[in-house]
Amino acid sequence: MTADHTIYQPYRFNRLAKAAQLRASSAAHAELDEHQSDVSDLLLADMPQIMAAINRFTVMFNAWNDHGRQVFDMAEPMQALAGTQVAAPAQIPDDGYPEAFYVHFGLTAGLKTKAGDFIDGALVILSSHSGKSSLHCAFVCGSDASGITDDASLARILRTQGRLAFAAAPLADLSAITLSQTVGDPMVSSDEVMSEAVTRLLLALSYLAEPMPKAQISNHETIFKPF
Repeated sequence: MTADHTIYQPYRFNRLAKAAQLRASSAAHAELDEHQSDVSDLLLADMPQIMAAINRFTVMFNAWNDHGRQVFDMAEPMQALAGTQVAAPAQIPDDGYPEAFYVHFGLTAGLKTKAGDFIDGALVILSSHSGKSSLHCAFVCGSDASGITDDASLARILRTQGRLAFAAAPLADLSAITLSQTVGDPMVSSDEVMSEAVTRLLLALSYLAEPMPKAQISNHETIFKPF
């Protein structure tokens, strides 16, 4: 039996992208019904913002796809941190990372947003410009509700795809990671949970670098390795 990789957001994003293309194609050949028109009208004001976020993520998704679709599933160790205050690692290595990878937190990581979904993970891309290397990431959302159904409107699909928050940091100083205020869903980037989500990503990076260091969590004695 083939494994269902749609528990990982980049695979869901790809499925949503295909669904959006089908809805757009159908809309071009038929009139939208009254319900779909109402929903679409509500999106007109923030459609440019949503599409800008989706387009940026698509570029990152393509880079991830081209570099082998690497996924680091850290749901189990992140679950151990749910409901606790976690300190960011004091030192984060600046090398040893793949060019593109996805870090999965999962529902049980406890990173709930005010909107009712949760920060599911982060897609990470490394880049270099003018001799300076940087890390770019997109925090993605998941939901414990049922996924997009076959009759979902184009508006709903795009809004689901657009639940993104972007961040970047110089590779030489990953602790200086900063959330973007210009691209992404402002309801996600301004959510209080993002501070903890950023810390979780930094913690994940401290594990993924080679040589892989041990990291002590806050003031607890527990030391874990996800792999």
